[in-house]
Amino acid sequence: MSIERDNTPANQREWTEQRLEQEMRKHIVDYGGFMPKLTSPSTHGMPDRLVLLPNNIHFFVEAKRWGRSASAHQFRNLGMLLRLGHHAYFIDNLPDFEAVLIGAKTGKWERSSYRAPPGAGYARFYEDLLARGVDV
Repeated sequence: MSIERDNTPANQREWTEQRLEQEMRKHIVDYGGFMPKLTSPSTHGMPDRLVLLPNNIHFFVEAKRWGRSASAHQFRNLGMLLRLGHHAYFIDNLPDFEAVLIGAKTGKWERSSYRAPPGAGYARFYEDLLARGVDV
């Protein structure tokens, strides 16, 4: 199950995951933040990136090519991060990432629920979790 998304420019639909991460990194630097790549040899399926912004704002990002789905391990681990109270997103386009950044910087996201700023990839992630029967 996925949400109809018409805010993705056509040229971004051909971007590789690496290109999307490069563009996301530019936005993070503009916000005065840092986005290290995460590696977890003992835990398969952890998010690709940890976004660190000023004022103790942080969230996890799993970048995907446009329209691609995540693996079962990735769904499980992002679900675990959400249950622990962290923000975690599947992002497959720049407009969704910008919406997440705006929500993070303005405090418009809800830390204790499964909601996200309008247009964020998080809504698609939550619907995908429900469709897969993952207990959140």
